[in-house]
Amino acid sequence: MIDWLQVILTAIATATIAFGLHEMDVEFIKANQAAALAAQKQELSTQCDEAKQLTEKVSHDYETQLSSLNAQLSKLRQSTICVPIAPNTPRHNGPAASSRSPGKNEIAAGTLYDYAGDYAKERLQLVACQNFVTQTWDMNRGR
Repeated sequence: MIDWLQVILTAIATATIAFGLHEMDVEFIKANQAAALAAQKQELSTQCDEAKQLTEKVSHDYETQLSSLNAQLSKLRQSTICVPIAPNTPRHNGPAASSRSPGKNEIAAGTLYDYAGDYAKERLQLVACQNFVTQTWDMNRGR
């Protein structure tokens, strides 16, 4: 005859062992997942630090170039020369126009330098952005 007590005890023992093995498997998966998350966190932190360094380098280079341009423009703006923009055709017999103030057919050199300087700054900004994108692309391609 079947010993029901032995069957019940065997079922309980089997269930206990199965549950224990399941718990060990879950803990192993959790440990692997925690290690993978820690490694991913470290990798992302490294990438973030590299991106910060790249951004600071490109920004510093841009600021240096901009400062150099401003210094050059500052020296050039001291000129009070007027540049003719059209042939000078006097319409009256009055005194000749001073070389320090622009007449109808002249523009102050400083104004031209300011105009050129604005676009030189735009060009520097464009080049800095292009450098940033290129270096970011190169940095990410190497991964």
